[in-house]
Amino acid sequence: MNNATKFWGAASSCPGSSASTGTLTCDGDGNGLLTPHTATYGNEYFRFWQHMANAGLIEGNYSGVAGGSGAYPEQLPIIGTNVPRGRISSTGYSVFYALAVTADGQLFFKQPSGNIVFFGSLLGNSTAGDAIAPEEAWNIDTKLDDALPASGVVTTPTSSNSNGGTDCATTNVASTAAYDLSKTTKSCSLQFWAFGR
Repeated sequence: MNNATKFWGAASSCPGSSASTGTLTCDGDGNGLLTPHTATYGNEYFRFWQHMANAGLIEGNYSGVAGGSGAYPEQLPIIGTNVPRGRISSTGYSVFYALAVTADGQLFFKQPSGNIVFFGSLLGNSTAGDAIAPEEAWNIDTKLDDALPASGVVTTPTSSNSNGGTDCATTNVASTAAYDLSKTTKSCSLQFWAFGR
């Protein structure tokens, strides 16, 4: 949101890395892409959730900044602090812009550019850790999309995903993959392709 400070006031330093007090925030660049930390528009991954909460579109109050430092400081969520909690214990949501690639062994399909919301437990630099059983993932996908783990706007990582290590589908072959309903363990996280796809 490129005019957020006009509504809620500016944080002490923008883009800055200091958490906001109250609803004070920083502007994004307004291009519709939630991009990594930059000198001009920092912390868009986290200002997104803060802007949503400030506007009353989601519950909670969010710091608007990354949760620490590291190789990818823009991708350090702290559930309940800078990203929303899920309704399932120890889960949350994180969002970022994924660049287009011709193929990705950790995703089921040729990935276009777009903003993607990860739902799962905290794992490294996103909420992509296993959090629900395949049947639960299938139920969500059935209600929102096409009931298939490898297509549509609701997907799950492949079993070779180094971030999640998920084993949610019957195979890594996209054309034949189905949710493995024989498994009862929490072996799934979900990806929601939100917009820009």
